[in-house]
Amino acid sequence: KHKWQLKTPTTPEEKRAHTQAMRELIRVQEAEQLKNYSVAAEKARSLIDASDPADPTHPYLVDKGIHPHGICQQQSTLIVPLYDGIALASVQAIYADGSKQFLKGGKTKGCYYRLPRMETAKTDIIICEGFATAATLQESNPDTTVIAAFTANNLALVAQAMHRLHNAHIIIACDNDQWGEGNPGLEKGRYAAALVRGGVIYPVFDDLDSSSHPTDFNDYVQLGGVL
Repeated sequence: KHKWQLKTPTTPEEKRAHTQAMRELIRVQEAEQLKNYSVAAEKARSLIDASDPADPTHPYLVDKGIHPHGICQQQSTLIVPLYDGIALASVQAIYADGSKQFLKGGKTKGCYYRLPRMETAKTDIIICEGFATAATLQESNPDTTVIAAFTANNLALVAQAMHRLHNAHIIIACDNDQWGEGNPGLEKGRYAAALVRGGVIYPVFDDLDSSSHPTDFNDYVQLGGVL
């Protein structure tokens, strides 16, 4: 990245030329980004096709106390798909030590993973951040659709997408990021809920051992909390 500054246009001709140049720059950037997204989506499909169903005894799943819920595994790496609507857009790799990485160049903005479940008449949708949190909430609410948005910044976009697609009450299950500066999990979760007139839930650790600085519902259950 580098800084670039155009001479401030003063005449009508310069202003028109400036506007045209900026539009062309944006068009080129958008085209390049779409190309990168397409390449990443093809790679994501190749990774999924070359993977096996996740092993329930994978160290990460055992450590989190959750089931695979339809994700894949390639060697010792878990593969979580990211969908843009019904189209596979990218993947998130989760390694045995719990570290995570999105596919380079892949689209993440507005993308999500919807955990598979039996269809029922219940219309609630729970949206949270990470896969482990989503799995914990799904196992505690088997008749509810649970969706992982992967990041706090993505909650609003995913909530709006679900609101457009489904006649459902949306609940944002926020991370309680109470240990750092501010609380982005709660802040962005509440914002997402307000956009779709949804509900908000978040874990409270007051009566639990919080020495590990827990933040999400998986942490809450692992520490003995009951959902």
